[in-house]
Amino acid sequence: MNTYAFLTFLAAGVCFVMAILFSRRRGILEAGILSLLMFSIAWWAFFYAVELLGHDLETMRLLNKISYPGIVCTPVFLFLFSMAILDKREWFTWRRISLLFAVPVAVLVSMWTNEVHWLYYSVSELDLSASFPVQRLVHGPLFWFGISYSYVLLLLSIILIARQYILSRGPYKGQLKMILLGTFFPVLVNLNYLFGFVDFGYLDMTPIAFTIAG
Repeated sequence: MNTYAFLTFLAAGVCFVMAILFSRRRGILEAGILSLLMFSIAWWAFFYAVELLGHDLETMRLLNKISYPGIVCTPVFLFLFSMAILDKREWFTWRRISLLFAVPVAVLVSMWTNEVHWLYYSVSELDLSASFPVQRLVHGPLFWFGISYSYVLLLLSIILIARQYILSRGPYKGQLKMILLGTFFPVLVNLNYLFGFVDFGYLDMTPIAFTIAG
């Protein structure tokens, strides 16, 4: 097994255990949402790890599609977790939650049908330049639409938590500080994946970063 796949499997296992632990306190809104967030990351990490063990392009494409529900749900659950922490209970209505998931569902459908239109990934091919084969993806306009929506949710979460952090005192201030640090780390890692500031080839380290944050 290659090292990256092992680390990603480890991340998936840690997130799944955390999801189970938090689910035992699902009577607390924050814990219930955090359980869903950790389960989404676990799903994403597990199937991405399996993809990293693949050797043919069709298998990798299939595993990428299977992993994608976890990918599109993660920013929504992170936003909802932030709203729960900030006690903004008005966000927890079926109408608002359905609206939050409208774009992720559309993104998911466009990704699943990419081979029809090639607007989500303009290129999907096998890269054999590393020590193990990986899928080389060139992002199309629908990908950037989806990622823009995800970053709007992430930035709103960070701004609102930072504002509350400035206004707070006592233990709650320390909790908000930890949440802010935990949110910044995967965002920075994901930006590196998108724009390649530090070269990891075509590997996506974001699920591992989310695990550390969680």
